[in-house]
Amino acid sequence: MNPKTMMETIKTDKQRQNHEKWRSYTTIDGNLCNPEQRVGYCWSETHRGYLTLPLMTQHECVEKQCKHFQKYEQHSYWKGKDKKKEQKQRHKAQEKAQEKQLQDMLRIIRALTEDDQDFFAISVEKGKDLYKHQYIVRFIKFAWIDISYYVKLFRDRCGVSVYLREIPQTYENKLKILQAQGLKRGEKY
Repeated sequence: MNPKTMMETIKTDKQRQNHEKWRSYTTIDGNLCNPEQRVGYCWSETHRGYLTLPLMTQHECVEKQCKHFQKYEQHSYWKGKDKKKEQKQRHKAQEKAQEKQLQDMLRIIRALTEDDQDFFAISVEKGKDLYKHQYIVRFIKFAWIDISYYVKLFRDRCGVSVYLREIPQTYENKLKILQAQGLKRGEKY
């Protein structure tokens, strides 16, 4: 459609103003775009114009780190991307803090059971679902032990609720697990 017939089809002043507003935002492929859709501008001599999100993705402007690409920081796409980046960093820091807390808990549990030669704490993890307010302690035992004694010991000394889960293994495999942890039966942590 040529511009003359396009202008004839626009009947009201409001439509004319709207058309004028859109006419100045030509994308690199020659189409018109809504001002809210513009994520950037390309200053390349071969295809100068505005970029929408699909065009920017298609041309891989960000991935290539194109020197002709100028991004519009005020667009919601860039704000959302920054927000996601911040959330990812915050989540990573929380995971690191939780991992340190679990290692500290394992160290405390090992210190509390240092004199017992039949109970070896192997790992500690934060409980999920039904056990979300508990720590799950995976352990190896070499003889019959009273599990309720350890649950009470950890609750009283650490102030946390603990669910003990035995790692069922043969005697030889239990020794291999201890060896992998740098431990030996008869020696403690």
